[in-house]
Amino acid sequence: MANLGEVREFIEATMDYAPASDDFKDKVHRIINTQYFNIFTAKAYNFAQKECKVKVYKDHAFATGGAISSTQLTAPSGEVWPAWCEGQEVYCDDGTNTFVLEITYRLSDTVVYYKLPAPQVTTGGGYVFTTRNRYVDLPHDCVEVLNVSRRTDEIVTNRVGKYIALSRYEDEWHNLPLGETGIPQYWVNYDNHHLPSPVNVYAVANSTSSGQGIRTVEIAVQYIYRGANDDDWDESGYLVGKRYSGISKSTSITLTDSENIRITTSYGGTPQQGLYWAILWKAPDNGFKNWRIAAEVGTSLTNTDFDITLEELGRNKVIQLYPRSPENNGNTKRMRLYPRQSEDIELHVRYVFKPPSLAEDEDNLQIPSSAATYAIGYGALENLAIMTDNDSRAVYYQKKKEQALDELDSHFLTSMSRRYVKDMMPTRGRQAIIYTTLSTT
Repeated sequence: MANLGEVREFIEATMDYAPASDDFKDKVHRIINTQYFNIFTAKAYNFAQKECKVKVYKDHAFATGGAISSTQLTAPSGEVWPAWCEGQEVYCDDGTNTFVLEITYRLSDTVVYYKLPAPQVTTGGGYVFTTRNRYVDLPHDCVEVLNVSRRTDEIVTNRVGKYIALSRYEDEWHNLPLGETGIPQYWVNYDNHHLPSPVNVYAVANSTSSGQGIRTVEIAVQYIYRGANDDDWDESGYLVGKRYSGISKSTSITLTDSENIRITTSYGGTPQQGLYWAILWKAPDNGFKNWRIAAEVGTSLTNTDFDITLEELGRNKVIQLYPRSPENNGNTKRMRLYPRQSEDIELHVRYVFKPPSLAEDEDNLQIPSSAATYAIGYGALENLAIMTDNDSRAVYYQKKKEQALDELDSHFLTSMSRRYVKDMMPTRGRQAIIYTTLSTT
């Protein structure tokens, strides 16, 4: 399995041109990543698919009435807001007024903030609240959902295994009731959720104990909007359901042996918006060129201190301690089930994913074939030839790229399952048998 450095060396060897310029390397890396992402998102290759588990929750209704203020919802005495309520909708009914709000921040077991502006709100008491997990947040790297199913260890007859995909057009044409609940049988794509990026980061060196080491790091921040699956880790180490924004502008800080990093922003917290913070860092001089999460904190960032020591940068502790920041540019894919779930369910979602970008020479391609080096390398060479008006070479590189892509298609492009059954070879040979849907009795 090739890595970024090997792909770049292939390009430089083919061009017979390998300048020491960092600008040239950065340009080649951007082109390589463009080709890399195009392979993953263009077709549903086997290597471009992954599966995760996503929890969905039944409606949570309070037995008695609560209160609504100009910014908050207060649960009735003895009741508790569910832990998954952030980012979900709540139906409010006092017998006269009915409306739907979006919960942005769970301040405590009994108090939550809702999204503003909300001109439909009539403040007061006696409201019965029903929290609905209507929209299902998907992992940050999800490009396209391929299958949604419910898998269990038990053999049951009243639970659907594979859910049927419905288009938005079919959903609207049949006017499927949004309020219907039961055992889901269908899933429908819903609008992506977009989270704008913060603009700036305010960070300085801060005095601390000696022994940190002299190092230079870049600091940035991003927003996190919590979703229903805040406690569920996916296989890549990210929380499924968290909605990450893009990354702010960065600042570079050189630290002495007795300094750490302090975030000095005066942001005192914005609970009404429900925005948490992720503090990011990278250290290109030490070989760590990817943005990594140093810490995820609450809605306030005032005077937040953290350490990235030279000892950590000199060993492989970085990979263990600091996960890479998601690269979804603030876009989170969502779907909904029909009918809406009447019980808590763990879904298995298989999807086409966008891989992490290649920034460090040791970053491996997530494609298990040597053809990937040629498909990406010749695609990059084609782009470079076009940029230098070398049309004849561009055509040559395009043909070489297409040959490599054909090899990937033949090995990894998804096809229907095949089951071969022995029969009379002289008369029928080997024949692919297509089975009907399995059923239980």
